[in-house]
Amino acid sequence: MTAVSPNSSPPPVSPPPADWLALLVWSEARNQIADGIAAVAKVALNRGALRFYSDGSIQGTMLARDQFSGFWFDRVPTLEADGPNKGKPVVIGGVRQTHYARVCFTAADALARARNMLTTARADVAWSKCQRISGEVLAGAYEGGSAYRKLTSRTVNYLNPHAVDHMPVWAAPSLLDGIVGAHQFYHAASA
Repeated sequence: MTAVSPNSSPPPVSPPPADWLALLVWSEARNQIADGIAAVAKVALNRGALRFYSDGSIQGTMLARDQFSGFWFDRVPTLEADGPNKGKPVVIGGVRQTHYARVCFTAADALARARNMLTTARADVAWSKCQRISGEVLAGAYEGGSAYRKLTSRTVNYLNPHAVDHMPVWAAPSLLDGIVGAHQFYHAASA
């Protein structure tokens, strides 16, 4: 029997895989149409099955370094680099400009961020929708529309072209599997 110090906290209980998958789609696609949410869940499951930047588990897939922006990066204000407004937010047409910046540097950072996000997600109005849809995908029961059905078991990447500064090399037109909601979905040449 292992003794536990009266001053120590028990290790945190890990949520079930279905909650991790719901968190991933909540983080990446909660404002998308149902097929868009399902498509992101499908990518995560495909990555796990193929061990594409994944250890095969849902948690390991979502927390793989730099693979899902919500766990490693965040939108932060873009600041003026020089001149009289140095250090102040850049505003164009009345809109504050933002960019993605790394906020987690280790797997432990990303896990802590995910655990905090889970608390926030569970209180969000979109959580039940993300949980239901990702659960259906996980169970193999989600049917979806024609755009969703174009995605294959090799579809492992996606992006919102309006949210990136430049298209990554893996987003070659020849690798495009389809567009669902605001995201473009791709298979990898090696997957």
